[in-house]
This record gives sequence, structure tokens and C-alpha cells, in this order.
Amino acid sequence: MMGMKGWLYWASWYFEFSLFCCLTGAIMTLLFHIKVKGAGVITYTDPTVTFVFLLLYGLSVMTLSFAITTFVSKGLIAVA
Repeated sequence: MMGMKGWLYWASWYFEFSLFCCLTGAIMTLLFHIKVKGAGVITYTDPTVTFVFLLLYGLSVMTLSFAITTFVSKGLIAVA
């Protein structure tokens, strides 16, 4: 692909999506822990634990998606 090695191509996509996942996890953590009228959605959990959980969950879903793409050659087959 574009004159680069295959692993470098996959690593660049993984890195890009992991940044999106990190940003999304941070926004979700903020929304979960903002207190409205004295109570938040997640009250008794440390925000760091919530962020790490969301980040690891997003990375695992992304890794599974990358693994599934190696088994299919067309997008419609992957959707089915």
C-alpha cells in the first residue's frame, strides 16, 4: 500500500483510531462524572478507573474489528 510495508499501514490506522478512542473515552468520562443537581451518573467511582475501562474497551473492540477484516475481502460480507 502506497509503497510502505503492510504492518506499518495497519499500525498507522490502529494509532489513528486509538487516538479517537482516547478522545471519546475522555469525553464520556467527563459526561459520566459531571454532577448535575448534586449527583452524577457514576458517583462513587474514580474518573481514572472509568477512563481506563472505557479506553481498554474501545481498544479491544477496535482490535476485534481489525481481526475480522483479515477474514473478509468485501465490505458487504463483513457487514453480514
